Amino acid sequence: MKTVKILTGDRELYAMLALWIADEGFEVTDKDDADLTVWDNENSVGAAPGAVSISVGDGKAELPRPFSRLAFTESLRGKLEQKKTRFRVDQARKRIYHSRNYVILTDKEFAIFGLLNASIDRPVSRDAISAVARGGSQETNAADVYICHLRRKLTELFGENPIRTVRGHGYMLTFSKTL
Repeated sequence: MKTVKILTGDRELYAMLALWIADEGFEVTDKDDADLTVWDNENSVGAAPGAVSISVGDGKAELPRPFSRLAFTESLRGKLEQKKTRFRVDQARKRIYHSRNYVILTDKEFAIFGLLNASIDRPVSRDAISAVARGGSQETNAADVYICHLRRKLTELFGENPIRTVRGHGYMLTFSKTL
């Protein structure tokens, strides 16, 4: 079971987050070796007056108050998935980082990677990939061409091919347990 540590002086906030975390199937802990840490950065240096946010994991995902349960749990699961697969996505620069290395993707490759990453461990149809690759055009090999380019770059980065072909269904992003 994944463990989450909550750091806040606000008892009501702690109780609310603990409930949400438990409802998602995670264990709330006070140990330092938790899988993730959630903290209230109300007193952070440089924060605007009244601008309270919740940071999840390494501080990269911040949720300004008020935030919804859905937004919080999606951020929490997203950080746990990043931790599990040990890669980071920089959307602004269209880069994928892993073990101090990175690859730069083209706009189309990045869009297809986003589609595959959103459906991790589930196949995405060739038609859906072609629609992203060609803006709705149904060229027969558009998906194959972009998947080939993406495979080459991701294999170089991860040392293994994380894109699997699912015969009759399309492609999916999978990672080994050691990644």
